[in-house]
Amino acid sequence: MSNNNLLSDRRFLPFFMTQFFGALNDNVYKQALLYLVTFSLISWHGSMDATVFNNISAALFILPYFLLSFLAGQIADKYESAALIRRIKNAEILIMLLVAVSFFFQWFWGLLIALLLTGVQSTFFSPIKYAYLPKHIPERQLILANGWLQLGTFSAIIFGAILAGLAIHAFSLSVAEAVSLFVLLLACLGRLSAQYIPKTTVADPNLILRLNPITESIQLFRYCQHTLGAKTLILGISWFWFLGICLLSQLPKLVADDLGGDTTVLNIVLALFAIGIGIGAVLCKSLSKNEFSLKWSRLASALIAVFLIEFYFCCISNLGQLTSAQSLFQSVSSLRFMADVLILGALAGIFVVPLLSLLQLRSPPVYLARIISASNISNALFMILASVFAIVMIELVGLSIPSLFLTLAALQIVAWALLQFASHTR
Repeated sequence: MSNNNLLSDRRFLPFFMTQFFGALNDNVYKQALLYLVTFSLISWHGSMDATVFNNISAALFILPYFLLSFLAGQIADKYESAALIRRIKNAEILIMLLVAVSFFFQWFWGLLIALLLTGVQSTFFSPIKYAYLPKHIPERQLILANGWLQLGTFSAIIFGAILAGLAIHAFSLSVAEAVSLFVLLLACLGRLSAQYIPKTTVADPNLILRLNPITESIQLFRYCQHTLGAKTLILGISWFWFLGICLLSQLPKLVADDLGGDTTVLNIVLALFAIGIGIGAVLCKSLSKNEFSLKWSRLASALIAVFLIEFYFCCISNLGQLTSAQSLFQSVSSLRFMADVLILGALAGIFVVPLLSLLQLRSPPVYLARIISASNISNALFMILASVFAIVMIELVGLSIPSLFLTLAALQIVAWALLQFASHTR
């Protein structure tokens, strides 16, 4: 398998498309539901405020990662991955049927239940996803494979928001029909691609499932502390999500309120960030030259701090009103703004992919999915902390959004120093 045909290899392409369609479906559904509530395109949700709904939906999606990750990792280590993925995709189709029925009968709480179930589905898919790669992808291709996964994931997050709007406005159908048909189509495409995922070896078929979430999660983290470098790698990956949530959650407000941009401008900016992450993630293969180390993560970590500072000065400069897509290309300052977003995304991709690859490589194969589950719990915690941090800094402390970016730069310098220390004392 060479660099050029990884995406055409039967061991990778069906798996990549399955995870891409799944991530895209999750985000199309979440964003469409938020869009409907925000713009009152459904009148049967009562008096629920869009901001309140956004917080509730985020909590519903993340909650299963806390409650069920310990079990998801055990199941992924005990049973064959391809069969598990197909069952998860079957469940996704049923969940999207619930979405369609809930729209038809105007059952708002049914839509929230479906949102919770998509979080459950993602919780069980995630450890399978990252444990699958080392079983089928040669070590020399592992960094590139992880790069493509990150590209697919973040493309799904950003383009899911864009497609949600298209699903509502681009068809001569009712809102309920358009969204329901779209998410059902994506679920069926994911199930179709899952059919071609090759069978994998089972990590630990004799594993006895333990169902106590508290004791099992504690033991899981204790195990990670004694696994070579796992604790540092997990914290690094979680920090990536902390930064990502802070940036993604503030860019819409920055574009709309500070720059006067419309939804087209916002979509372009968010797409640039996602494309940047994908470019950086895929570039890791060429940069690392198959060397599994934290060298590029450390460099990217330092440069992220530099460009967060640069982004701060860019945002407080005379950017003007970026009111349309054309205005993004009419001045040096606006081009600088777009370049900063793209570069920050690329550096984030370069930062996280070596961490993911090293976690897969250094973890014992019989325990890999459970270690990934521990990482998922940590990631969910850091996502919540990111949201709380942004709210406290902006609403209580009174920082502007550019000043929040400057604060993140200071925190990033601390994170870089800790990564330097951890990598030298490992």
